[in-house]
Amino acid sequence: NDQEKWNLVCESKQLQLDEVLALEAIYADMDILKISDTRLDELQTKLDDWQMDPDQSDLQQAVVQHPTLTYTMKRSLEDPEDDDWVAHMLINVIYPSNYPLETTPPKIKILWFFLTRKSLVVSSNKPLESLGILNEAKLLKSMSDEAEENLLGMPGVYELLDTWLNEHLFEFIQRRD
Repeated sequence: NDQEKWNLVCESKQLQLDEVLALEAIYADMDILKISDTRLDELQTKLDDWQMDPDQSDLQQAVVQHPTLTYTMKRSLEDPEDDDWVAHMLINVIYPSNYPLETTPPKIKILWFFLTRKSLVVSSNKPLESLGILNEAKLLKSMSDEAEENLLGMPGVYELLDTWLNEHLFEFIQRRD
């Protein structure tokens, strides 16, 4: 039934917005989160209108047709077993319309990865090179498996890109020694 499908999308968009606002609050002063211009205030207004009158199909369509929520996170993570090693990454997150109620995790893309050591001294005339290679496919597959096993139906970006990544990222890095 189309009506149920659109209601699910609207409910998903509310959870997405709540998650983005929560992430914004968590990382407020840390220059970690860059939200693409997806007009969050406008989405909140559309959702509020829809919740006041959920049977009104034009209000529902306004929510459904709102641009996809997307953002980029900057993460710098220390190796839990040797804090001299630090991995830096840029991660792009795109919410499918039915995330998190039917699909998890959202679409996650590693835009940039760099591994270094805090103790490393590099002269200014040398190019900076990553000291490791990330097995991106294996990392994304493991994140997806984790999300499907433990986070289905719940917003899971913080759990995946903060908690889980802190614990598991270095399992997917091959160091160049």
